[in-house]
Amino acid sequence: MRAARILLLAAAVATGAAAIYLAASVPSEPATVRLPLDADDRALLALVPADAKAFAFVPSAAALHRRLLAHPVTQRGFERWTGRQNLPRPWMIGNGDLVAWQSGDGVHYALRVDALRAFLVRVYLQWSGKEGSREGRVFIVGERGGPRIGRAELDALSSLASGLPAAHALLIQREGGTFPPIARPAATAVTVSEREIFLASRAATADGAVPKPAPSIRFPRSALVTAWFSEPPRAIDDLDRLLRARVSALLRDGGAIALYGVESGTLMPRPREVFILPAAEDRRRLLDEFVRGLAPQTLRDALGLRLETADTGSELLVAFDRTSIGKYRADVLVEPRFPGAAWSLRLDVAGARPALDRVVDSPALRFATPRLHRSARNLARWLGGLEGAATIEAAVFKRPEGEELRVVISPK
Repeated sequence: MRAARILLLAAAVATGAAAIYLAASVPSEPATVRLPLDADDRALLALVPADAKAFAFVPSAAALHRRLLAHPVTQRGFERWTGRQNLPRPWMIGNGDLVAWQSGDGVHYALRVDALRAFLVRVYLQWSGKEGSREGRVFIVGERGGPRIGRAELDALSSLASGLPAAHALLIQREGGTFPPIARPAATAVTVSEREIFLASRAATADGAVPKPAPSIRFPRSALVTAWFSEPPRAIDDLDRLLRARVSALLRDGGAIALYGVESGTLMPRPREVFILPAAEDRRRLLDEFVRGLAPQTLRDALGLRLETADTGSELLVAFDRTSIGKYRADVLVEPRFPGAAWSLRLDVAGARPALDRVVDSPALRFATPRLHRSARNLARWLGGLEGAATIEAAVFKRPEGEELRVVISPK
């Protein structure tokens, strides 16, 4: 009996010591991705199967998991997402590294862990009935997949990522997806600080064209969405049909749109927005031609077009409602975080979400303005996991070697 008690006591002490070690060895601060990637990290990425659409590398993944669950921006969305995923438990990872990839209908993982966790992960996989396999200290949780990503492509993707800043996670998107809004493949570095979340993305482009930067800009603070651009996106053409006027012609050499609301009392929701142009003489002539080319006032009244214009000396303002220009002129203008970009955007998350929902829920807009509707739908989906965000600011820089995106997400 005494021997049995001693054995039980020893087992309890060993179990307690192991539990203390597992808890204590989970770091409190996320590690950073070392760029360019070293040989060990590249070997871990080489486990990604060739059919993966996207994959992510997270050093010290348990610490980043803990920060995302506590962060005011990501807490609710990350809790929902982790509840739907077959994620490795933080104690399984400790100070280890993780590679996750999207393949088939699910997300799969490879863990690089210490010797004790390697034993415990193997026991856990066998006991839980989860599919997995082992390669040394690396465990693949989920389907192993077929052929793996080729070395030449991995070299190219590593080179693409090497110009990004140090970050807590590295995301590679080979194809598909709505974010980042640049070419594919794209590499994104994600940094989760105590307050803000910063994303930096890069994509190589084939044409090497470099547009002129957008004009010197400032963002109206109370606008739901403000977008400045040196070249208008194709979705601007949809506004011609929505507003029954060729507003795209006003923006062909760049400008801005500040959205203050969406009027939903009609068949198609009507935006309450201001078009902002630099007050150059050629722009003034263009605006005069635009006004003269509109339908007569009586017809505009019948169509609900209430054209308003203003010349502040530095800016030309155009709106199709009675209130938006007044709101803009009374607004507080803030400096951008990323000056000199090809396009810049600032988003008031709480205010923009209901307006985006009205656009997305409109069947008329889906058929009449498909690009605008698709852009609003993609943006609404992306905001779905960011309930704690107050503002998002983004900018794209286009250079001969490719595109670069910068995003800052600030909490409430």
